[in-house]
Order: sequence, then structure tokens, then C-alpha cells
Amino acid sequence: RLEGREVVQDDFEPLTYYRGSISVPATGEYYEVVVVMLLGMGNDEAAVSTVRVIERWHPAYILMVGIAGGVPGKVALGDVVVSDFVYYYEPAKRTPKGDQRRAQQFLSDRLLYGRALAYEAGEWRSDITIARPGAAQADVPFPKAYFGAIGSGEKVIADARALSRLLKECPRLLAVAMEGAGVARAAAQQPHPPPFI
Repeated sequence: RLEGREVVQDDFEPLTYYRGSISVPATGEYYEVVVVMLLGMGNDEAAVSTVRVIERWHPAYILMVGIAGGVPGKVALGDVVVSDFVYYYEPAKRTPKGDQRRAQQFLSDRLLYGRALAYEAGEWRSDITIARPGAAQADVPFPKAYFGAIGSGEKVIADARALSRLLKECPRLLAVAMEGAGVARAAAQQPHPPPFI
């Protein structure tokens, strides 16, 4: 989707940057965009890469885009989840009776979240040319957008009991991923923190 895409590979820098622009059809304006793919999974990898992006490019905004595991019954395969906040569930105190979670929340920038919430343009829908995974023919073929919390931890959650415990702690949880807390923490701890979502 980037117009005028340029591949940027700096000496001694392991990350490859993809630089280009995205136009806003309704206004004719455009945003200069730099995209980077993480070299691995997890919050540590995301934090290190986010710091590198901030130091190299000095972005006005940070958008973390990725793949998350949706909460069954709340979202379906292929849906889009926009994060109101990142729920970092890993911090805990280990006791003889079990772990006492000391979760942290990283609030998405209110301007970015508000704009995402109000976004109505649908020109991207024409780019979807295949059926939604697992969708019946009668279903709407396009993904739906949901707004709420995205959990972030160091492990893929593939256990219904673990997910159930997370939902009790954070009922607004819609999806779980492994990088959001790293991006949020790295952005928030800068001298002049760029807004993130």
C-alpha cells in the first residue's frame, strides 16, 4: 500500500526499513510512512526495534500492526482489533499459593484511538479478493473492526483456562499478542514520547 516505496538498509543496522507514503483519498493529503518488520517475536524484540525506529526516524506517531489471537466469541478470524489499551499481564509475584499478577496497562494515544473509532472509509474493502477464513457463504465477507483491550505477554496463549483467567482480570480483552507492551513501553519511555496505538 506504500506509494513510492524505498528500501532503506543502513550500514551495521540489522533492520530493513520500507519508506513510502500513504495518501488520504478524501483530503488528498498524505503521510510519510516507515515500516519495519521485527526480526523475532516478543515484547523484548518489539521494544528494541521500536527504540531503533524512534532514534533513526523520529516519527510523529507509532502504529503497531500485527497478528493477534482473538478471543473466541468476541471476534472472528480475520477481524481487526484496535487497541484502546495494551494489557501487559506478565508481571507477577510468585508465592507458595501461586502467582499474584501485577498487570500493567498502556493506554493508546487518545487522538489516534478517536480517529480510528470514527474512521468510516471503506475503499480498502475492494482489495479483499478472497473469502474470509472459515466464513459461510452467507456471512459478510469483510472483516469487522472491534475496539478494546489487547493483551500482551511473553507466551502464545493456547490454553482456554489461561484465557479465562485473563478475561476475569480484564473483561474488555478482545485479543492477545506478544509485542504490544514492548512497543508501548519503548514509546512511552522516550524523552519526547511519540503517540502510539
